[in-house]
Amino acid sequence: DMRRRDFTVNAMARRLETGELLDPLDGRADLALGILRTTSPASFRDDPLRMVRGLRFVSELGFDLAPETERQMRDSAEQVEHVSGERIGGGLASDGLGELSKLLLGNQPAKALRLARDTGVLVRFLPELEAAIGFDQESRYHELPLDEHLFAVAQAAADAGAPLRVRLAALLHDGGKPESAWRGKDGRLHFYANPALGKRSHEEIGGEIVSSALGRLRYPTRLRAAVRHIVRAHMFEPPRRALAVGARRFLHRHGEQTALDLLAHKRADLQGKRLAESPQTRAELERLGRFGEVLEQERAGAYRLEHLAVDGADLIELGWQPSPALGRALAHLLRAVIANPKLNTRERLLAEAAGLLENPRVP
Repeated sequence: DMRRRDFTVNAMARRLETGELLDPLDGRADLALGILRTTSPASFRDDPLRMVRGLRFVSELGFDLAPETERQMRDSAEQVEHVSGERIGGGLASDGLGELSKLLLGNQPAKALRLARDTGVLVRFLPELEAAIGFDQESRYHELPLDEHLFAVAQAAADAGAPLRVRLAALLHDGGKPESAWRGKDGRLHFYANPALGKRSHEEIGGEIVSSALGRLRYPTRLRAAVRHIVRAHMFEPPRRALAVGARRFLHRHGEQTALDLLAHKRADLQGKRLAESPQTRAELERLGRFGEVLEQERAGAYRLEHLAVDGADLIELGWQPSPALGRALAHLLRAVIANPKLNTRERLLAEAAGLLENPRVP
């Protein structure tokens, strides 16, 4: 039975009667050395998921692959395509986590992702990243090849203890760059939208990559939507002046969870550059930190409709009819409160709503 296990470190047992350790494949020695070794040359053919599981152990435990195991992984990489998506991504276990999720939640995802790339396993379960491998960004903002940047951002997110949705976004956020790239008059590549050349922004394409990849890997709908939102919005710039009204508008635009996720992702994105120690990047990280402090203070403020001191029923009682105009009036009140929280009293908002009813001016 132990010889049919995946790796030697998992092929040990102990006799209940005597306490004797059964270790026919020297798994204890491999465990002491931090070596991951298959139990047989057929291990990956028997269950190709074991390749991704092995990479997960690299991330979680810092193990190294035995040379022959790495060769077996290279030779068998294409078999990963036959593994069901949920076993890799969304997960069939009670914790709802597949092997990729556990890899990203480990302590050393960059090490594991590099091994996944070098053995050919990565593009078998994430073909969307094939164009990113070795892609030269030719940008003054990035010195690293695109794949190395993605791995570095995933590592920075892990070092910060970010949630899975941020780590998935870290791995996929710039995946749209190869398709969106166009060369400017400065001779460099650019990745923002250029309609004249028929080029869409890399974050728009990246959102589509998230939908494709995470859908195929059977991640839950809500998680896919959260990751897609982060990727679509990840190009926001931390403001030079961290104003409370700007923080409230940011919370209103993205929602509390995604706003915090965007800050976490931006921090990891900045740290995942070879230029992370440059004065420009340090200044951007400082601006991000100041904005995060203000945003944290404003989380208790009013930036959603349910935070208003009045609701639709109050406006109907005032004389408004249930209609799209009522929704626009509430949105107008919310914009006013976001701009000036002192307006968020029942008396003031009802007075404003009454004025709108008599003299409609809401766009």
